[in-house]
Amino acid sequence: MMATDVTMLAGAAAAQRLGPICDCHMHIYGPYDRFPLPAGDKSPERTLADYRLVCAGLGIGRTVFVQPLAYGTDHSAMLAAMAETGAPNARGIAIVRPDVPEHELSSLSAAGMRGLRIMTTEPGAMSLADAPAIARRVAPLGWHLQIQGDGRDIANWPAVIAALPTDVVIDHLGRLPLGDGINGPAFKALLALLRTGKVWLKLSALYYGLRDGDADWSEVALRVQTLAAEHPDRLVWGLNWPHPRFAIGSKPDDAVQFEEFLSWLPDEGLRRRILVDNPARLYGFG
Repeated sequence: MMATDVTMLAGAAAAQRLGPICDCHMHIYGPYDRFPLPAGDKSPERTLADYRLVCAGLGIGRTVFVQPLAYGTDHSAMLAAMAETGAPNARGIAIVRPDVPEHELSSLSAAGMRGLRIMTTEPGAMSLADAPAIARRVAPLGWHLQIQGDGRDIANWPAVIAALPTDVVIDHLGRLPLGDGINGPAFKALLALLRTGKVWLKLSALYYGLRDGDADWSEVALRVQTLAAEHPDRLVWGLNWPHPRFAIGSKPDDAVQFEEFLSWLPDEGLRRRILVDNPARLYGFG
């Protein structure tokens, strides 16, 4: 049996024991005959049908759809995928302009959106400077702000986050700088943010903690284990499927990635918190 087959079976078995595993970070691209990308964008088509094959292998029962940068503020493709998945098992994270009309926010909320995406690593519709004003508008909807930034800047975030009336979810293990393990200033700043009780962390796109071509997961594993020991109720997990950073032919094996993650957290109760209970609480799954 090939390695991928083994890990897919292990993931599915884990899901049967734990309950409905939630993938808290993935993207939909297409189908392009219905939802074409803006001219010039070359992102390969990856549809809900493609993603369902991954879910079947890993035992994923709930999904948080994250609006990809490629579509900007046009949520048509993602909303269609969320509707097809069904309200009990689908939530979404939107990208909007700072001047988005109130009726659009209300409509997105009714469709299952639960947060807004802000990225400081890529140009987008909204910056960290826009966070306070938009947070005041979405707080009554029960939304949070989802922030992805350069981990070297995390020490500058506490003042901004403290002033927000919403919770904050930090993407991709904070995209921490490589090589300083759990003793560097960025990791310590991340721990301090989690202690505030208003910050959550996505254990997603964990390969951002590796150098290109590196196969040594030890630093990433140590960080995840430390976070899980100190803040088990503030962590959620996600694949970052279909891994837009990678070219076709070099994309990570989702089953191998999942099995690697499970190996760092052998305690079943801890796995259940991160994969099932925490996302149910954060995103409002029943």
